Amino acid sequence: MAAPVDQIPDIEENTTEDTDQREQHKAFRTEITKIGNEKTVQIFKIAAIEVFGVQVAQVEKITSFSEVYELIEKAITKDVAPYIVHEILEFIESIQGLDPDVTRALKEKARAAITDKVDIKSKYPNLEFVLTLGVMVSSMEENDYEKFDGHLAKKILKTPHQQKMERCMIIHELIQRKHLNLKPNHSNDTRETMPRAGETVATRTEGLDPANENIKKISKWLDQSSCTTNWDFIEKYCERNGIKPPKKGNIIGKKKTISLVTLVVSAVTIICLLLGAFILVIIFFHESSENTIEINTYQNQTLLLMSYNSQTISINVSLNVEDTIPDLVNFNVYTSNTVPNITLQDLLLYNLHNLSSDRNDHGSHYNYNYMDGDIPIFLQKGSSINYTLHFTSTCTGVIVTNNSATLYLFDNVEDYKHFKSKHSNVPVAISHFDSIDNLFWSFSIKYDSLYYVGLQIEDCCLVSGNVTVTQASYESSTLRQVCKTLDVSRPYCVIDLPHHFTDCDNKGHVFVSIPAGDALTKISYRSKFYYFSCIFALIAVPLLIGLLLFFIVIVPCVYVCKYSCNFCRRPADYNSLNSSDSN
Repeated sequence: MAAPVDQIPDIEENTTEDTDQREQHKAFRTEITKIGNEKTVQIFKIAAIEVFGVQVAQVEKITSFSEVYELIEKAITKDVAPYIVHEILEFIESIQGLDPDVTRALKEKARAAITDKVDIKSKYPNLEFVLTLGVMVSSMEENDYEKFDGHLAKKILKTPHQQKMERCMIIHELIQRKHLNLKPNHSNDTRETMPRAGETVATRTEGLDPANENIKKISKWLDQSSCTTNWDFIEKYCERNGIKPPKKGNIIGKKKTISLVTLVVSAVTIICLLLGAFILVIIFFHESSENTIEINTYQNQTLLLMSYNSQTISINVSLNVEDTIPDLVNFNVYTSNTVPNITLQDLLLYNLHNLSSDRNDHGSHYNYNYMDGDIPIFLQKGSSINYTLHFTSTCTGVIVTNNSATLYLFDNVEDYKHFKSKHSNVPVAISHFDSIDNLFWSFSIKYDSLYYVGLQIEDCCLVSGNVTVTQASYESSTLRQVCKTLDVSRPYCVIDLPHHFTDCDNKGHVFVSIPAGDALTKISYRSKFYYFSCIFALIAVPLLIGLLLFFIVIVPCVYVCKYSCNFCRRPADYNSLNSSDSN
């Protein structure tokens, strides 16, 4: 580690320090206050504690290099302090532990202040190992150091880890608690230097005893904390000291075996719970939805009540029938996998009452339904309500036009009432007559619902006319009847659908035939269905079973194969690592 001796000015023995030398020491201490960074301070602080015997309390609060140097100078005398600092900087630079731009200025100042030398390797045999650790820890990226520090605090030092330790102090804790062992220092002075990074080790057979065990422990800690970016410092140390370096990520021991077993058991347990929960939800837990259709029809018809799919379990149909209606009035419920043809039937034509609006009435609003008064009619998609009107003037000098009256179609009673009271409303459709000579209008029904029609007449206009309905109904001859002759005494029908998760195309429709008149006022139906769709179940169940087999069979097999290969290829490493300290 030291520079060649011929490059360092010789100092004659028994020469007393003169005024120039004292000035050099003073200048060195003054100049180093301007030099050094946090990383340099951390490396020298751990060396001061573990190698030169400086008390921890003296080092803990130090933040500058000059303060560390003063403590080292007091511990080893100021005669050799510049030389030792120079040699330490040479060593750190040789293993690329510090930027040369940082060490260069410090080395120059230390070199100028050298007045004596010492055999560093013999007197301080632990210095190289401690410096290697200091450089390794201080060179870690912040996230790597957090992982390394956290692992040591939790698994090795067993201390509450509230906040990360200072980098030099974590090394001190490991040595203090005997997790790392150092040899005692010696006092002989033979003026040898520390080894350089490329130096051979042929004549160095003893090495650092117990360096072998220390390196194994440090390598294991780095591996267990997934922090191996600074592995080069360990490998170089082993190369300089004749130690066989452990391979990165190849630490095999009981903890890794336990970790794998824990992973497999945990994964299998979670998958089994998910699979069991999924099956239980499929079997025992269902959702339901309830809907209602208001009915008021004039002629017999068969209507499409709802459609279902493979997720549907059962359908409960309930008919709200007037109690005053005789039991002879019957209803039928059907199912079908396909939608049958629609048939159209023209209902009876009705002549409507003559309606008018006098002068200054500002328009009049009337009901104009197919059925009497404010009674709506239930129509299915494809039906139509057809009006033919005649307009007559009731005021002298007023000529009626095609805009003298307008028809409005509503699908809910609230808007219909608002229309009649001349309040804001939202009609489904509005008539637009082409001319006074062609006052025919047909409302085409786009969806199943109850429908109301209102008539607005302008002042001085008399309206007369007629209305007919073309009613759409599904053909029932091809449908499968599931509930027969429901009546007042038995207005319920429960349809249990066959369900197989392998049949995701199980789809169908429910139809109800209703008689003419106002016997039936409302149809309610409630469907019960699974939480999960058929396709989801067909994908999820095999996937969970596949994952279960993967963790039970494949993962253990891969691990056994890898374990066997590693054991056959590196038996010495395996046995030595398993016999080392568990820490």
